[in-house]
Amino acid sequence: MDRTLIHELTHAFVADRTRGLAPRDIQEGLAQYMEGQRVTTVLTPQQLTLLADGRAGGVGGFYLYSLSFVEYLIAIRGMGGMNDLVRAMGETGSVDEAFRQVYGQDHKATAQAWFQRLHQQHGS
Repeated sequence: MDRTLIHELTHAFVADRTRGLAPRDIQEGLAQYMEGQRVTTVLTPQQLTLLADGRAGGVGGFYLYSLSFVEYLIAIRGMGGMNDLVRAMGETGSVDEAFRQVYGQDHKATAQAWFQRLHQQHGS
């Protein structure tokens, strides 16, 4: 019950701070992260390889990719960077501008860099 509450409160906080602009990958990834989930503890090494090879499909795959993406963003700039991203989305009214301010490139380019690193670290 506590994990569900944290998950849903995270959604409410992010929606409020970003004025509803946060993309689903940020919303779902951050909510899972805040409830304590981590990709490396949720998946076996073989499942992590499938994820890194782009072979995780469906809703479950989306949630895993979202969590991994948020973990990547936090690894780069810490939780402060994530706070800055959420704040910048609300202030600028633009997901891409917020990503540029915090990570130096737009959302798509940042996601591509994340997936490339994920594949390098865990792919086959």
